[in-house]
Amino acid sequence: MNGGRGKYLSVTIPVKNILEIFAEPIDKHLCVVYNIDGCRWEVKSLQTEEKRTAGIFKALSDENRIRILKLLQNGEKCACVLLDDLKITQPTMSHHMKILCDSDLVVGRKEGKWIYYSISSDGASAAIKCLQELTGTNNTDTDKSCCEK
Repeated sequence: MNGGRGKYLSVTIPVKNILEIFAEPIDKHLCVVYNIDGCRWEVKSLQTEEKRTAGIFKALSDENRIRILKLLQNGEKCACVLLDDLKITQPTMSHHMKILCDSDLVVGRKEGKWIYYSISSDGASAAIKCLQELTGTNNTDTDKSCCEK
């Protein structure tokens, strides 16, 4: 989903307490609860469309993150290679990669002690669609201005 950094919380709750805990509508809290088995439940936080859009633009609003995306255009790169090319510290790199992975533009896979990053084609498509939706005109009555209607 986002480079191995899941937004899941697994809790163990006795079944008799479930109704008591989740008496309010689940969607009010922007989460979904899944029954894994008779006793364990998984709570997944949902992102609103606006929050997801803001995350995409946050990922694209920093020069270092743009440079990272450009480096990843040629394919998967090890974090150590990105670190050397960018001339930034490891904590700074980690911060930028978290933002890119949280936006779903970049995915990471761990191999041994290294993480390999690549551009997510699904995330890139979602970002393109998001921008098109934000900048597209949905007004079918284009002959008149808003004041003339």
